[in-house]
Amino acid sequence: MILKYSPKKMRGAWLGIPFLGYMDSSFIEIEFEEDAVTPHVGGDGTVTYILNASQLAKATITIVQGSPTNQLLSAKTPDPSRDFMPTGSFHFTDLNGATVVSSDAAVIQKMTKVEFGKALTARKWTFLLPVATINAGAGRA
Repeated sequence: MILKYSPKKMRGAWLGIPFLGYMDSSFIEIEFEEDAVTPHVGGDGTVTYILNASQLAKATITIVQGSPTNQLLSAKTPDPSRDFMPTGSFHFTDLNGATVVSSDAAVIQKMTKVEFGKALTARKWTFLLPVATINAGAGRA
């Protein structure tokens, strides 16, 4: 079996702002903040599993410095001096397969780090997904 993958088949957006111009290497990282299950070992050695109700996830999207997405996300970065904290729908889909991530009330955690150098630099945007649904699906043959 041969599996096919193309980074051009990644689709993502937040508040309708599309993620355009992904950086090379690892450009999307999404994971839950806490373990789904925590073991508790009693004094007699009995193991009890505790199911964690938290569905908080963190998504980091790495975009090239020249992407128009950076300007759009900058305008939506939380600003306590203006009592401004936009939240909205976050979606990411891998059209190569069945991986899908979504959350209805995502927010940008903080402004991206800005740096310049001799080579092209990245802008990393981190989103908090309070009630995330993550399906790490298989690729397509």
